Amino acid sequence: MNIFLIGLNCQDYQIPKILSELLQLKEFFPELDPNTLWSFKQNNYLFTANIHTSRHLIEPKVYVKETEQEILLFDGCMINPRGDFNVYNLEELNQHWHSLKDILEGQFVIARIHKNLESSLEIINDPLGMYQVYYLKQGNQWFISNSVYLLKRIGQVSKFDSLGISLYLTWGWASSDRTLREGIQVLPPGQHWQWQKGHIEPQKHKYFQRARLSQLPQTHLTSQQQIQSLTHDLEQMMKALTYSFGASVYCPLTAGRDSRLLASLLIKNNIDAEFFSLVTSEAIDVEIASKIAKQFKLKWTVIQEKKEQNLQSWLESAQRWITKRDGLISIRQFRPNDQAVDNQLGVVLNGGGGEIARAYYSNAKFFLHQKNFDYVYRYLNDAKLTWRRHDLLQDEIVQTAAKYLKCFIETSLEEGFKLVDIPCVLYTYERVRRWAGSNCSLHPGHISFAPLCTRPFIKAAYSIPAKQRYTEPLHYRILSLSPELCNIPFETTWKIQQSTVNCWYEIIRNSLDYRLVRKIRPRNKTIHRADSETAQLIENKRIYLRDYCLDHINSPIWDFVKRSAFEKIIPKQITTPTQRQFTGMLWDIATLFLLSE
Repeated sequence: MNIFLIGLNCQDYQIPKILSELLQLKEFFPELDPNTLWSFKQNNYLFTANIHTSRHLIEPKVYVKETEQEILLFDGCMINPRGDFNVYNLEELNQHWHSLKDILEGQFVIARIHKNLESSLEIINDPLGMYQVYYLKQGNQWFISNSVYLLKRIGQVSKFDSLGISLYLTWGWASSDRTLREGIQVLPPGQHWQWQKGHIEPQKHKYFQRARLSQLPQTHLTSQQQIQSLTHDLEQMMKALTYSFGASVYCPLTAGRDSRLLASLLIKNNIDAEFFSLVTSEAIDVEIASKIAKQFKLKWTVIQEKKEQNLQSWLESAQRWITKRDGLISIRQFRPNDQAVDNQLGVVLNGGGGEIARAYYSNAKFFLHQKNFDYVYRYLNDAKLTWRRHDLLQDEIVQTAAKYLKCFIETSLEEGFKLVDIPCVLYTYERVRRWAGSNCSLHPGHISFAPLCTRPFIKAAYSIPAKQRYTEPLHYRILSLSPELCNIPFETTWKIQQSTVNCWYEIIRNSLDYRLVRKIRPRNKTIHRADSETAQLIENKRIYLRDYCLDHINSPIWDFVKRSAFEKIIPKQITTPTQRQFTGMLWDIATLFLLSE
């Protein structure tokens, strides 16, 4: 971890405050080492400072490299699939600077500061923009950082952002280019920004444009060569990761397909890795993961979740966790384990992005229905994003989110996407980029890498017609290359690979009696996933959070949430299944209450 701040037109009186705030981050991020605090000042124009993980944990890598002419700093996970130079040797990285945008994969940010040139600062982020880089512009000043909390403190920003809050409450996460704080925004995906002396605004170059995905020729996945080419690209990234990073690799192992795909790449290429399952021992994830580990003789552990029985202590820990992320991750994602720090640096593989290749925001009825703009808008707004959240929210919040969704669809159509692809575009660039991107930071002391959020995988997914994409052909075909691994049961059975047949089958299965469906096509027995915590503990937390929100009568969050509806829809005692379904909304609302304290 390397938390940095770069200020343009930064004033001298602001520098002690920046350095002090960086040191105080140790309270939230125990893995930070105060001895690594570093800063650089260039006249009255540019100031940069950072603090990072202990040097003995990251050696021989360095997060910052200063020469007579330049300074380079980075954070995240950079991958050079070609393997012709080590990206973590910053001197080599600088030598290949002009080709980095075409080469690098991963989730990262790189900054280069020129000490003597007019082009003073350059920032490059990853193609999908999953690594979150934030910026704040105040007058003629720019502040760039990978911490919203730090920018909020330096810029003294307290007001909530109307669009950020609206999207967070209606969709479940802050989307677009917004955070929850007014004026603090997120760098778009695939960017190369350059600031020059004498110019307040940067030159902005988008090196991986979303519109390019709409121009890819779509063909049904029939060529084994296509699959082998994609598999080769993914394998090269895995090999480059171990070659250049030189740290332990940790891979999740569940009953799902994304982790299985990652495991297949590691096993096939004999890459040493440690596998883990983040669930309790009775869950299906552990049951199936244990079969995989046993058959392939993998290093595998089950990480038990710490069950905090003292709700006040749990709430205090959760509030610190929320504060350091400035609410961009809901309290529902909080686990006490997330506070722990290992004594060695490692790379945790992340299965995020796998849903892009399965048309996650689509369903059978959507594909068979005649489509126009209004239908796609209603389908996304009602079925996939809000699901009765509007009953709890003030009208202005709902309308703001609805307006943004319409603008998103219009922009996507202008970029050349078909109506049938809009749900996938929304999922890729709003859900994966922002929600999954924020969640990449959930492993303290480690670096996260999501291979399925790289250009080869995304391009391969969009090269398949959306209806076939829905049958998960990339997962199916790649895992078929490892039959022993593929034959171990999944939590659910594979979809029918003939796309139209699959859609009709799903509609029939969902509309007819289940016993009749079993006669048409018997399904493999599946095991229901066990709760990660006891039902009683979850219920205690639900009641505790509900009371916490209601006790804060004067909270500004009631400007966004209807208090009377909150009390009715989220009752003290749950008596119907529908009321239970609003629990997720309670976690999100409670996150804002805890953040506003």
